Amino acid sequence: GINDAGAVAGGAFIGSSEKGFIYSGGTYTIINPPGSTGSGLVGINDAGAVAGSANIGSSIEGFTYSGGTYTIINPPGAFLITELAGINDAGAVAGYADIDFTFFKSFIYSGGTYTYIVPPGSAGTELNSINDAGAVAGYANIGSRTEGFIYSGGTYTFIDPPGSTGSDLIGINDAGAVVGWAFFGLREEGFIYSGGTYTFINPPESTLTSLTGINDAGVVVGSVFIPEPATWMMMSVGFLGLGALMRHARRQLAIAA
Repeated sequence: GINDAGAVAGGAFIGSSEKGFIYSGGTYTIINPPGSTGSGLVGINDAGAVAGSANIGSSIEGFTYSGGTYTIINPPGAFLITELAGINDAGAVAGYADIDFTFFKSFIYSGGTYTYIVPPGSAGTELNSINDAGAVAGYANIGSRTEGFIYSGGTYTFIDPPGSTGSDLIGINDAGAVVGWAFFGLREEGFIYSGGTYTFINPPESTLTSLTGINDAGVVVGSVFIPEPATWMMMSVGFLGLGALMRHARRQLAIAA
């Protein structure tokens, strides 16, 4: 994450463990909750407060750090894993946890209160971002599909490009525009959804495009895979599940740690 002052938050492997850090004005500040054996940050707001997750004992626990104080974020009933996905300027955080030994359930934590984000008919959800208005973006497992959705003001809006077989939303800006990716057979295509319109962002010759962030000016960032012609046939079989693997990579690393 990066805030409007240019301070960034992330994680780095130092020695045998991952540690969260802030980089601002040429200075690195390590952010590692007491008792943790590893941590990583996912977001920083304009006040410099950060959100992330840490390995504490046998669990992965969410936390915020602000003004020298760590606050552990774990919804009631969370079993082993709580992952935070972002923090807004009001200090509200979005995340998900394995609650009551069942599927991952998403939540917003604000002012000491947990609000669960569970779209109708879903069997597991994950949030990936939160904007300053408190709107969140993520995905839900509904039947055999993975469907991207926005939750704002008590309303769920599913974002599924026409013809797609599944989608995931990763970023949302303060205007409510979202970015993510959708599956079309063996192709994964990045897209922006704003004001009812889908705009696909796919560099020439790419086979996998994933958009991961959008700022308030509408500029987007992401990643792309462009195979060499000779390797296309060998690799095509593996493309189908790559998006899901990318989405879960950080959590699996944390569990392994």
